[in-house]
Amino acid sequence: MIYTVFVPNYLKVSNSPENSIENKIKQFIGTEQPFKIVFTDDFFISGEKILSDGNSFYIDWLSEIPPVLNKGLVLAALSERGDSMMQLLYGERALESKNFLKFNKNGIIGTLNYNPMLDIETIMPTIKTELYDSMEKLTSAFNESEIHAVLIPAHLSNYFVSEIPLVNKQNFHFTEIIPSVGSGVLCAITLENATETRKFLRTAHHLITAECVNVERQLNILANELEISAYVYTDAQHYFHLYAALETDDLGYKKIQLSRSTTFELAETAWEALKV
Repeated sequence: MIYTVFVPNYLKVSNSPENSIENKIKQFIGTEQPFKIVFTDDFFISGEKILSDGNSFYIDWLSEIPPVLNKGLVLAALSERGDSMMQLLYGERALESKNFLKFNKNGIIGTLNYNPMLDIETIMPTIKTELYDSMEKLTSAFNESEIHAVLIPAHLSNYFVSEIPLVNKQNFHFTEIIPSVGSGVLCAITLENATETRKFLRTAHHLITAECVNVERQLNILANELEISAYVYTDAQHYFHLYAALETDDLGYKKIQLSRSTTFELAETAWEALKV
């Protein structure tokens, strides 16, 4: 069987063959399974219709997926979590000193999310920030020199195709800038009643990643319309560590850190701490 894999258009172009979405899919579901890719921007409008033949599924980064799927769709598999740090990308125009890669203290940084914007303003208090509602607008602003740098999740930086040569990629640890919910994780969505497809995708499902990401997504549901950033990981002793930031009504945000031996009601406990 050859599966049809639907993929959003923004993943069509990558900055290297190694980072192509075709390679990412092979790493996710295995190199032995043949598939064909169809690019679309209509999945969240008519996903059930697009997947109607049952031998197909949709792949995207989990950070771009709403916390609640349309009726009839199911999150069938999650990949092992890859690079999920926030990354600052910039060219020479952002530098005061080319010799020492010293960032211009009056530079302008564009980003896609509110909480990371506040984090970078804390880390680099003299810079200015601009918020954009799509990767396309953010990329255009950078290429037209309206901003000096972009702050985006590392997994999305593979699809940031700049016309201006980049001189540096600076990673920020999740304790500095908490990434978006589901960062660094690919997901596969299919029809709830597509039994054979779900059975196949189950073989690609990464259980430990799912256990962590389920907490993040539950927090996202509890936050409702408020923007939330969350990152959960496990250590060698299988303790769960959660970092989260919630947008507040006074144009600020609140950050917390929790550690538990189980994920049982971890999202609910974190939500109670965040909303106080």
